Amino acid sequence: ALRGGAGMAGEGVDLAGLRAGIMEAAEARNEVVQIDAEALETFAATLEADRLKRASQIRFGLPLIFDNLEQEINFFALSHLLAFGTAWHQDKPEKDEPHRDTILHGLIQLHMEGKKLDADEIGGFPLWPLGIAFQIAITKEERIDGGPIRQDVPSDWRPHIDRIHETLNRVGAELLARGFKSLADFILSDEMQGHSRPAEKLKKGDLSAALIIKRLTTCFQEFKDDEGGVAFQRKAQLMVEDLCARFRLRDPRLDLDDIAQLTLGADAETAMFLKTRGIIKFAPALEDRVGKGKSIPAGSNEEIAIRAAAASAVASIAASVAKRSEQEVTSSMVSRYIDLAAKESHLKKLKEEEKDVRADPDVRITEVFETEELPDASPVSVMHRCLDSPHY
Repeated sequence: ALRGGAGMAGEGVDLAGLRAGIMEAAEARNEVVQIDAEALETFAATLEADRLKRASQIRFGLPLIFDNLEQEINFFALSHLLAFGTAWHQDKPEKDEPHRDTILHGLIQLHMEGKKLDADEIGGFPLWPLGIAFQIAITKEERIDGGPIRQDVPSDWRPHIDRIHETLNRVGAELLARGFKSLADFILSDEMQGHSRPAEKLKKGDLSAALIIKRLTTCFQEFKDDEGGVAFQRKAQLMVEDLCARFRLRDPRLDLDDIAQLTLGADAETAMFLKTRGIIKFAPALEDRVGKGKSIPAGSNEEIAIRAAAASAVASIAASVAKRSEQEVTSSMVSRYIDLAAKESHLKKLKEEEKDVRADPDVRITEVFETEELPDASPVSVMHRCLDSPHY
């Protein structure tokens, strides 16, 4: 039998059920991480629906030339496939250390080197060139018994670059096995297998966010995000949201009607942004662990509690603003706003410390935050660490 079944994927994932499950998980774990309803409403009262909508529409282009639209879609799809490793990010990165934009910079480097980044290429990509492109050290030198002789040993960042390498290789191999030439080719299809597809190209309405998420999480373990029985499906949802925002006007297949039903925010940066505002609060034992920088195991009750509370709070903030403004406000809008605000805060901190921001395409984002007061410290500096998570 073909992996994942043959033919059509059928109905998509139940997005309403997914949200309900996340909110139930947050409620069930409120002794570990609590949502402060008063602080949530106070924060929601500072947000305007129009500003949230404007923030959700901001997508920064890149100074890159692509051969065609599908190659461009594939580039951004891969950036979401590799959207993990925040626990490895250094607030003050030195040379060959991972940071907030490591994945983006690495993919840009590979593209500029002429890499196609299709299934065949990523499926066989070697480790060492990948480490060079992403500027993550694979080895480091250590003295043998404290003497003058040195030897190469795995660097402190080796587990992170190994996971990036393994993720690309596995997904590339799976795409080839299923008959798809790239991740974009898979996303723009409604089939589980690409070996024999209808000659007619899909049109608007043939795809949905729910269907794409179901196919991604069914066919690739790298997108399956349901540890502890809570289906967050964070990377798959975030990819769908971003691709729809970027490409719906250029490719009608990505003009998805159910995009407003997504539930985003189940990540460390969103959680810490909300914690900075007092919207979510950790139990003393968890607060102590996070404060000491200890890693929280992926899939543990504490990790699930943090992610569920963050995503649930984002959905509740959206509902509060929608009720007050009598306009549609979605979880995606609030999540994107928080992402931009966290990015702005991060860049301000780097600037204050006179760090090189590099050629970052996200630098000019201040027009959304003319009067918005941002946290004094970057959320990165207080982020909970989950070193073994492949999801954020």
